[in-house]
Amino acid sequence: MTAQRRYWETFSTLRRDAIYINRYHARDEHIDRSLSIFSALASSGSIAGWVIWKEIGFIWGAVIALSQALSAVKSYLPFRKRMSALAVLGPELEALALVAETDWFKVGGGHLTEQEIHALTMELKKKALRATTKSFSGSSLPENKALLAVAEQEAAHYMSTFS
Repeated sequence: MTAQRRYWETFSTLRRDAIYINRYHARDEHIDRSLSIFSALASSGSIAGWVIWKEIGFIWGAVIALSQALSAVKSYLPFRKRMSALAVLGPELEALALVAETDWFKVGGGHLTEQEIHALTMELKKKALRATTKSFSGSSLPENKALLAVAEQEAAHYMSTFS
């Protein structure tokens, strides 16, 4: 494989990963927001329901207890820790993808030697690894096949604009 092809693969992967991480972050934010809204509505709605339908107070009490338990454990759920890591990693990968895109015109135009292209490729890979390691030190990101498929499709579409 030529150095130019390896650079293209690195550029494509960075674009895909940036999309994937940003979509993953948006999904986790949606889950967090949904749980907060559910908890607030369940708690408030149950109090109102209890006032109106006192004869089924045990149900309202159970719903209030459930919403309070959810509020108590929410900060310990794995997606909460991931959200902060994803919020940092997404923009870093996005910035690296932009660097790769900027340099692609030199690489693709044949203005650089094989060694120069290799050096650019390795620098992108090292920076991506550093960003990922910094964001996810001591933890991991479970693969989400649906989000990955969407990211691959979006990245392929984006990358097709260069050919």
